[in-house]
Order: sequence, then C-alpha cells, then structure tokens
Amino acid sequence: MSTSETRDASPRPYHHGNLRPTLLDIAEQVLRDDGIESVTLRELARKAGVSHAAPSRHFADRNALLIALAAAGYQRLGELVIAAVDHAGTDFNAQFRALASTFVRFAIDNSALLDVMFTIGKNREAEELRTATAPLYAAFGALVDRGLALGALRGGDADRVRPLIIATMQGVAAFAAADRIAATRVDAMVEDACLLFTM
Repeated sequence: MSTSETRDASPRPYHHGNLRPTLLDIAEQVLRDDGIESVTLRELARKAGVSHAAPSRHFADRNALLIALAAAGYQRLGELVIAAVDHAGTDFNAQFRALASTFVRFAIDNSALLDVMFTIGKNREAEELRTATAPLYAAFGALVDRGLALGALRGGDADRVRPLIIATMQGVAAFAAADRIAATRVDAMVEDACLLFTM
C-alpha cells in the first residue's frame, strides 16, 4: 500500500464543524501509538484542545467512539479493496490477488485498527457498522461467488471459503507485522496464499 493510502500521522487541525473527524483521526493515532486502553474521550479532548465534554456531543460513550473508529476503518478498507479489484481488470485471478494484497497491506499498516474492526465489528446492532461494512462485504462476497461459479476457487461452499480466505490473509499480515516475514517477501507470500485457493 502506498503512503498516500495510509492515514497521515498528524491529525487534521480542529476548527468549528469538523470535530468528529478530528477526534477519529486522533483516536486512530492514539490507538496506533499507545494502544486501545489509551483511546478515551478525555484523552481525545485533551489532544484536540477542546473541553472534556466536547467529544460527548459526537460520541455517547467510549463504545460509541470505538464503533465509529471501526466503521471508519471498514469504510477505508472497502474503498481500497473495491478500487484494487476494479483496477485489476476482468481476470478473476488478478482480481483475487488484488483483493488479497490490498487486505494484507492494510492489515500490516493498520494492525491495531484491524483488531478494533474485528472486535467491535461483532456488534451487529450498530447501524453505523452495518452501513460501513456493506460495500466491503458485498465486493468480497461477489468476488468469491464469481470465483466459485467459474470454478476458479477451490471448494464449493462460499460460507466456508470466505472466512478461510480472510483468516489466511490475516495470518500472513500478522506474521509480517511481527517481523516473522521480511517485508520484501510479503508479496510472494500473498501470491503463494492465493495459489492455495485458486485452480
């Protein structure tokens, strides 16, 4: 993933009308630098230079903040995946590799955020999450269905294949993030992982 696709390390300056996105930018930075325990409304208010009560106008509590943070991550990942698949042309194998590579690069660059996305993403009651995840899930599901219909993906049960693909790619990303795989080998690992699923 290019540097233009990753989140800028410095949050956008706060001015009237954009406190919510500013707080989400700061939350992601705090998550990345200090861990999830440090992501609190009070800490975000301090870093944004606003009153302690100001964030509560946008997030009812810390859980609402984490839901919004996860939703923003899913939206960004969905946009990246859809763009990568579209850019790959019409060949299924090229599209599949593009999706896998994009997911792995996002997971490596945003490992703490991905943990929040997967953990908070289980909250099916949050409309914000359902809206944010819909494009990503639709694109991924459509690609898997197409691969199975073409006979290009191994297996025949989409409900079994989808989580297995994600688990495999997340495993590659986790190894890379832990420096168990050299950065120069990530693309080759993704390629090999794709070959496990394609015919």
